[in-house]
Amino acid sequence: MLIRSEGRDYEVQDGDVCFFKFSP
Repeated sequence: MLIRSEGRDYEVQDGDVCFFKFSP
């Protein structure tokens, strides 16, 4: 599942949360 919040993407798989932040 992919959650987008304020330019940030949270990828949630198997209870693990990976944080992805896009830099300009």
